[in-house]
Amino acid sequence: AAEVIAADIDPFCATATRLNAEANGVGIKFLGTDCIGTDAGWDVVLAGDVFYDRLLADRLKPWFATLKARGADIIVGDPGRSYLPKAGLE
Repeated sequence: AAEVIAADIDPFCATATRLNAEANGVGIKFLGTDCIGTDAGWDVVLAGDVFYDRLLADRLKPWFATLKARGADIIVGDPGRSYLPKAGLE
């Protein structure tokens, strides 16, 4: 990837992301904001541990569908979560 952007609303995640990037010798831009509903033209969106809550899932599903419809790859790592959609997955 030419550029990697990480986003999380948890303030501790910024430090963890920076330390992980340094340990792996890579550069990562960190956004400490809620990006749901936005589109910065990402080619790939990786989401992990996100379908644990119904309200969050209800926000994510249409956003992911919109990003996918314009050509982004959406990759979710959230096995066994209660609110992981059963339809629309490959």
